[in-house]
Formats: sequence, structure tokens, C-alpha cells
Amino acid sequence: ERRGRLAGGPLAGAELVPLLPGPPGLDPGAGVGVARVTPGSPAARLGLRPGDVITSIDSRPVRDPEEVAAALSGRGSITALTLIRDGREYFLVVPG
Repeated sequence: ERRGRLAGGPLAGAELVPLLPGPPGLDPGAGVGVARVTPGSPAARLGLRPGDVITSIDSRPVRDPEEVAAALSGRGSITALTLIRDGREYFLVVPG
């Protein structure tokens, strides 16, 4: 079983995992998988769901959970993230 990293900030409550192997059509390193989302958490309120693949934060590609953590630390807030869900691309705006 893959061990994930718990996200912070607006993604708190999400457990993020590397894509190994990725969903069909996505290569490992093409994003970060969402393994679990705690009900009622900031990540759940944002609309993240288990099975989502986060591909970028504020238009910057992310390849592993550490890059997501780096994007969330260093800056007080993020404005948007792009994800793949059920083969479709979605854009989530993060409330400021």
C-alpha cells in the first residue's frame, strides 16, 4: 500500500500520493493522486475527491506530494489548481 502525505492549508484533510502507476493516459510524474479526503475538511469543502489527480497549482505543474507541500508553504495562499477526474480536466478556484 502506498503511503501518502497529508496536505496543509486549503488542501488540509487530503492524503496525497505519487502516481505509481498512473491512471490510464497519465504517466507517473504527471501529477499527484488524492488517496483520501476527510469529510468536512478544507480539501472536502474545496471539492477534492479520492481518485482526483492534481496536475498543477497556480499553473505550475506538480509531480509529487513534496512539490504540492512546497507550493502550499512558502506562500500564504494559492488561488487555483487543475486536476483530472474521471478522464476530464477541472479547474478549482481556491477561496481567498
